[in-house]
Amino acid sequence: MLEDTTDGRRRPPPADASDGFAATEAGTTKVPVSRTRTMFGRYLVIDILGRGGMGEVFAAFDPELDRKIALKRVRIEPRTLDDRRTRLLREAQAMAKIRHPNVLAVFDVGEIDDEVFIAMELVDGETLRAWMQREHELPAIVDAFVQAARGLEAAHALGLVHRDFKPDNAMVDRTGRVQVLDFGLVASTQPTTMLGSADAADSRTHSFVGTPAYMSPEQYAGDRTDARSDQFALCVALFEAIHGTRPFTGDTIGALASSVTSGIVTEPTKHRAVPRWLDRAMRRGLAVDAAARWPSVTELREALERGLATTRRGRKRWLAAAGIGVLGSFAAIRFAPDHSCDDATRPVDDLWNDEVRSAIGSAFAAAPGPLGAATWQSIATRLDARADAWRDGYAEVCAAARDGAPLEVERADRRRVCLHEQTHALDSALEVLAIADGDVIAHAPQMVEALPNPTACSGELPIAAASSLDAPTREQVRRTAALAESLLLANKAALAKERIEERLGVPAIAADPAAAAKLGVLAAGAMRTLGDMQGAAAELDAAYLQARATDSRELMLMAAMEYVAQYAALREPEPARQWIERARVEARALGDERALAVLEGREAQAFAHAGEYVEAIAKANAALAHFDELGLGDAQQAIDVIANRGTFHFSRGEIAEARASKLDALRRQATLVDGEHPMMAKHISDLGLIAMRSGDLDGARQYLERGLELVESAYTEPHPAIGESLAGLGGLAARRGDSEAARGYNERALANLIPTVGEDSAAVALIYNNQGTVLLELGRRLEGIDAHRRATAIKQRILAPDHPDLALSYAILASALVEEGDDAQVEALFRKALVIQSARVEPAPRLATESRMAHWLADRGRADEARELAERVLAEAEATNWDKVHALYALATISTGETRRAHARAALAIEHAGGTKLALALRQLAAHTP
Repeated sequence: MLEDTTDGRRRPPPADASDGFAATEAGTTKVPVSRTRTMFGRYLVIDILGRGGMGEVFAAFDPELDRKIALKRVRIEPRTLDDRRTRLLREAQAMAKIRHPNVLAVFDVGEIDDEVFIAMELVDGETLRAWMQREHELPAIVDAFVQAARGLEAAHALGLVHRDFKPDNAMVDRTGRVQVLDFGLVASTQPTTMLGSADAADSRTHSFVGTPAYMSPEQYAGDRTDARSDQFALCVALFEAIHGTRPFTGDTIGALASSVTSGIVTEPTKHRAVPRWLDRAMRRGLAVDAAARWPSVTELREALERGLATTRRGRKRWLAAAGIGVLGSFAAIRFAPDHSCDDATRPVDDLWNDEVRSAIGSAFAAAPGPLGAATWQSIATRLDARADAWRDGYAEVCAAARDGAPLEVERADRRRVCLHEQTHALDSALEVLAIADGDVIAHAPQMVEALPNPTACSGELPIAAASSLDAPTREQVRRTAALAESLLLANKAALAKERIEERLGVPAIAADPAAAAKLGVLAAGAMRTLGDMQGAAAELDAAYLQARATDSRELMLMAAMEYVAQYAALREPEPARQWIERARVEARALGDERALAVLEGREAQAFAHAGEYVEAIAKANAALAHFDELGLGDAQQAIDVIANRGTFHFSRGEIAEARASKLDALRRQATLVDGEHPMMAKHISDLGLIAMRSGDLDGARQYLERGLELVESAYTEPHPAIGESLAGLGGLAARRGDSEAARGYNERALANLIPTVGEDSAAVALIYNNQGTVLLELGRRLEGIDAHRRATAIKQRILAPDHPDLALSYAILASALVEEGDDAQVEALFRKALVIQSARVEPAPRLATESRMAHWLADRGRADEARELAERVLAEAEATNWDKVHALYALATISTGETRRAHARAALAIEHAGGTKLALALRQLAAHTP
């Protein structure tokens, strides 16, 4: 027997541990006899089978019934006498109720001299754990656990839950019969106890009891347990029997609890070929949400028996070969020439069927609020359609392999490998969807849309990168990559990074260029999402070198796309454009039209980050035309481009065009998700910002509050989506002149963003800038300056030295420091901003800075410099239809009489059109003109 450990690995037991009630070939003695034969009540003690800290187990003889038995004697300390007696009596009474071949029979229970004893069947065999230490064929393992399931079923039929099933609590006799034993933690599922003298407190189902390595999530949470908790433990033990390690690991109880409640299985380092039906059956039983598991152990047992029956009839199980991966050959999964194709769609049927559909649907419906059920209705229909397309693909390739000429057979085999790789994505997506927490539900539409299209396996397929790995290890890499991609889409970057690092910790995988490149690129994406830009860059550089060593265009495209994403996150347009061109070369060579459309959308963002909004809009339109040609105009990636185009128009002051794009994005988004889905919130909030810019403050409030309502109903704080919505409301409050409310919104926004995206992010810097302005208006000058300094420092850390957003912070900080009297510092900041902005095509940021500087020069009595600068700004603003109020304010400051009144009238017109608060200040200044 091997000892239970929290990390899922088996270790030798202490010297005095026992395998239980088992006899051996050498006789009944497991532990050297330490006493002569003696009587215990009516029972004649023969030999000691085992000895532990709380008592002993003997081989004994019952003269009344004339048979050998196992006699369990438990020593009870006086201070715990009542509790221990109650537990032992409860165990015996529970087991005595069950009459089943797969449950150890209990004959008698009693007490002698402060010792409780249980007389039970003597098994000529060993514990299931000891049995598991030897090699067994997969059918034999499954058959043993089918028997254990039958024993648990018998208990459940009487309303009893074991609550501590593990391999130590089952015996295997010489004939191979499995019997469940040790119901010491048994509980009733009935409203009233069925356990005789057990008191109510001891029979409650909320106790934190069990063996940690096999405990279900609800046991860790202290929630009510039922028969599905036993199902979870059974599947943990089955996984362990097959792979030699448990599905959830941890060096401490806390780490183990975290692993169990996360629901993400730690893949075994030593892979064993497992049929898909068996893997799916186990993983369903290991679901975090009890509602997502099998309805009962009976359904689990029947699924295992159906799989066994099919295997024993010799029907082909597609994944039994388990030798094909993204990096491997396809020979192992060819159909035999005389295959009837009756089973051709089984790879899809084993993954997506009525049982899986119902289980995940139940998990979504059990989530708090209405969003889960509404979201599932939409994505389940789309999964049905995608699964049907895969079934058609499998049927086609099977027919081609069966009936075609040799070249057609070869092509069909390559297509089958492609479909196999795609089903890894489906399998992983379903595993993550089964978690059904807030993030998964919110991102479920993107996960389903990102599933590969089976039609992609119909064209010319790229040659897989060469690999030094054996087939099972290649399969591990492929599965890990698919799982990581699903986790990243579900906003679970930390879990994705953890799974990737576990696999890259295997020396053979880390040394294989193709595997290291694929997993390295995904690890870089996880780090980028977590805000670790330096770590992401280092990881991606290493992965890119590995990808180049493979000469795989697919891996090169994957790495190039991640470079584009990283530079987009850093808002560095030039290197982003360079990598877009490199990615475009690979995508064209592969004939990947969707990737080309995506790259055009990314290029639009790069132009926008450079402040070149005209070019950005043109590229966005080109990307949308490309998506439309592919029939993907309503795909999420196209919707994102439409929304971005609205932002580009907004940055140019083209409010009508911005509103039209955002409304179009909102309309198309509604075709993919329910109206209450948080994906709608971003478009709605953006419409609020457009309304605010137009002067419709009441409309802006309605939009922004609706956006916040959607994200708050879907997520718990802290969450970045909540932070962004709060930031919008902070801007609106500031616009209304309610600086105190604005301050509160900004503080909440920062409290949601900093813990989730980190302080070094563009969103956090923007809010610090906004908060600085609000604090200055509240008279909290030093705090306001500090907030502006924080914003500037963040941008200096995360942006290139010539980035336009950094220039904006320089200008804002200069304005904030005006009252400090350090004219040299103020002028230096203004000029640093202008150096950056003058190199840009778009004039608006530069005009804003020059207007602020003209106003400052006027205040400092440098009238000639101020007038020259303000008049130049005003002339350029007239030509570009830019907001002229800053320049007017500067000119008014250094003007008198009719000139000042003219500027005041211009300011009044701007105010009526929804212009800035400076218009009001200008009008007030003109009112005091001599």
